[in-house]
Amino acid sequence: MSKLMPKFAIVVAVLAIAACSADSKPAPGTSGNAVPSASSSSSSSAEESSSGGPTALSVFATEPAPDTFTFDTAGVESLPDGPVLITFKNLGTMAHEMRVERIRDGNFAAFSVAVSADAVAGASLADEVAKSPSIDPGKSSTFGAELSTGTYALVCFLVAPDGKVFAQHGMIRELTVTPS
Repeated sequence: MSKLMPKFAIVVAVLAIAACSADSKPAPGTSGNAVPSASSSSSSSAEESSSGGPTALSVFATEPAPDTFTFDTAGVESLPDGPVLITFKNLGTMAHEMRVERIRDGNFAAFSVAVSADAVAGASLADEVAKSPSIDPGKSSTFGAELSTGTYALVCFLVAPDGKVFAQHGMIRELTVTPS
């Protein structure tokens, strides 16, 4: 029971801070669009299940502007290592996938630049850890992953109508995994 108390205190503190900052700008890691109420838009890290189960992460495919596609993590920028249950929902108008890629050297900026220049060459700088199937607009997928400490990218490598992959249109998001 003593292991649960610090986590409970952290959750209470995050909820208290969220209540006081409801009118602030969107948190880092968000597109600025409204996220369905089932997710928390004020947390900077995912929450672990109170039953000691996997950490839960919700990710939304969004289109904040024409030809701009993003992964909205509702402000989540990091999570603890270990099992994670990822729910990926496509709020856009085109099919998307989500790959969880562990960046070998931990340099997200270099990975992002490489993917923007050449998706195949960029992808060779990371190892795929998990992947959703292609999800049609309005649909969702839930899948699990075991994440170790490091730097990850959430990436959509499906080809957009212009021949580029969606990651080259902004559908790439950094995720840091820290020791638990």
